[in-house]
Amino acid sequence: MASAAQGDVNAFEQLVLRYQTIVWRVAYRFVGNSADAQDITQIVFLKLFEAAPRYHATALLKTYLFRIVNTTCIDHTRKNRSARPATLDDPSEVPDDSPSAIDAMIMHENEKGIKQFIETLPPRQRSAITLRYEAELSIRDIANILKVTEKAVERLLAHARDTLFTVLKNIRAH
Repeated sequence: MASAAQGDVNAFEQLVLRYQTIVWRVAYRFVGNSADAQDITQIVFLKLFEAAPRYHATALLKTYLFRIVNTTCIDHTRKNRSARPATLDDPSEVPDDSPSAIDAMIMHENEKGIKQFIETLPPRQRSAITLRYEAELSIRDIANILKVTEKAVERLLAHARDTLFTVLKNIRAH
């Protein structure tokens, strides 16, 4: 990032190549649409490039990057909430390495349900869940990104899991 801040385009390109897939996946999980996730990914890297001269290595680059991802996803969701209802892409657009067609069908239904559930969560819970399970960040990193305590992240995750448990329990009851 220091090299990118000094105008080294090759260094910045290496950052993009290293992180673009995980940024897209986190954005996709957050917004549920591959075209929007692609737009968000481009915006994130544009913001990162513009911020390079101001970046100070007080936090890990990954934490800094996912703070930008989180903010951009929330802004996108707020901006588009009234414009159109949330639509879910077909999960087959996401690379799938399942061994059989039956497994793929089961995964398709499970992923669709999980995405629908995640989209109903409040933004902070959605961020915590996505950063924890999609980006595989630590509680500490998530706390830094969301600018909350580690205990607050644990509560956000617990509330989201409790909500999911309740939803699944209600589905099974019907």
